[in-house]
Amino acid sequence: MSRYLFRTRRAQGDHGAVLVVVAITMTALVSMAAFAVNLGSISLKRRDLQADADAIALDLGRSLDGRLTTAYAGAADWLAEIDASRARNNFPASGTETDGIRDLLVEPGCFVQASYTVDTACVVADAVKVTATDDVSEFFRFTNGTTSRSAIGRAGEEPIAEISIGSKLASLDLDSPSILNPLLTELLGTATPVNLTLLGYQGLASADVTLGDLAAELGFGTVDALLAAPNINVGDLLTASATVLGIGNPATVILNNLALQTDASYEISLGDLVSVADGGEEAAANATINVFDLLMGTAQLADGDSFVSIPNLQLIVPGLVTGSLSLTLIEPPRIAIGPAAIGAGGDWVTQATTAQLDVALNLDIVGTIDMAIGLGAAQGIAKLTEINCAGPDPDLSTVTVEAQTTAATATALVTLILPFLPPVPIADANLPLSGAPPTDLFFTGPYPTPPPGQPVAAVGLGLGTSLLGDLSVLGSVPLGTILSVLSPVTTQVDLLIFDPLFEALGLSVAGADNRVLGVFDCDTGGSPLLVG
Repeated sequence: MSRYLFRTRRAQGDHGAVLVVVAITMTALVSMAAFAVNLGSISLKRRDLQADADAIALDLGRSLDGRLTTAYAGAADWLAEIDASRARNNFPASGTETDGIRDLLVEPGCFVQASYTVDTACVVADAVKVTATDDVSEFFRFTNGTTSRSAIGRAGEEPIAEISIGSKLASLDLDSPSILNPLLTELLGTATPVNLTLLGYQGLASADVTLGDLAAELGFGTVDALLAAPNINVGDLLTASATVLGIGNPATVILNNLALQTDASYEISLGDLVSVADGGEEAAANATINVFDLLMGTAQLADGDSFVSIPNLQLIVPGLVTGSLSLTLIEPPRIAIGPAAIGAGGDWVTQATTAQLDVALNLDIVGTIDMAIGLGAAQGIAKLTEINCAGPDPDLSTVTVEAQTTAATATALVTLILPFLPPVPIADANLPLSGAPPTDLFFTGPYPTPPPGQPVAAVGLGLGTSLLGDLSVLGSVPLGTILSVLSPVTTQVDLLIFDPLFEALGLSVAGADNRVLGVFDCDTGGSPLLVG
């Protein structure tokens, strides 16, 4: 009997134990379920925000147009792009949301590869960081109630173009060697006079080498290293160019011969002749340089002196005894490679220029008349302002170049020289040469553009002939008498000296020719990338 009572009391003492366990367990299960739902809600919200950030970053990456990073702040077109992208991705503008906090932070800047971040303090933006923020409905508020996701959209590799101004290679003619041979002899300091024929110069003008091939042949790992080198031996550069062209190319033998004759001490920096803007480094390896342009540009820098004199010029003109020509180099010609973008100074970063020189010619006529002609040659400037790729084939692209020439002045002084008397000035001229204002030139492929390219202004009469038309009499000698003596001389001077000289050096008297030598990266240009 007592045993039965004991068992009954024990059974009655366990009543309600399961309920307590279940209550505790349910509390834990509900908490875990709420936690799981909360995490799921946050995860879903983050996934949606990431999708929005990705889409908007790609949108805005496509809209980056090469302007300064600071120029995006408050720009009406940029804000319009942001609003349009919000609308396309159903991400309401700030202040219009009805379901709580929803914000979008847009930060243009430069992509930093090492850290996968955006530097908002850089000069020209090439990426944009987008941060999308929204509130999160939670069962337990163990966070601040909001979550954010970010994405970085980067502008695609910008298309690159190579441009030049001033080259008039198509104008090489029978008279060209008469000035080019003595000019190269003085510029290169050759042991024997240069004696190339027109066919030889045309062979140089029809040959091209790439910067990448030159860099490899000269032992440089990259084109950047080649252009940065301060002391490339001129003979080595000519030999490398010949090796790149290979046996069988007509220009190879000419370059090798010139390399052997050139003063062994002459050195240049190729970076003085080729300018690569930021963004054009990779494309520069495939950029081509015309061998004639390379030779003439190298020769102008070869001896390290800005002044060169060519004495004893001989012209086949009745009555002309002697002549001498001197050139003072102010700035060498420059080929440009880079994108159509604006730099920190607010100007286009890819700019090609002609050489800028002062030219002086002294003529001794019949032993009694001296004519001194001077020219501060105008400089031609070409700026790459737009590249439109119509697909991956660069030859289908169109390129816009803004070209202009600066103003210049030509002078002449005619002096009568008689035995036992001081020289007497009898006529002079001061001829202003107006520059060509900035003009947009439009190019279509295939590239390179065949020479002579497109002129920025038409070239008028020869310099010598133009100066005669501006002569003013200073003494008692009639103008008609002066002109009768000088006219046949200046005609030959234009034909044999000035015209081939300006064409060879790319100088501008009244105009300049512009060419697009190549377009690169059209296969990636304009396609935005999601990089972070």
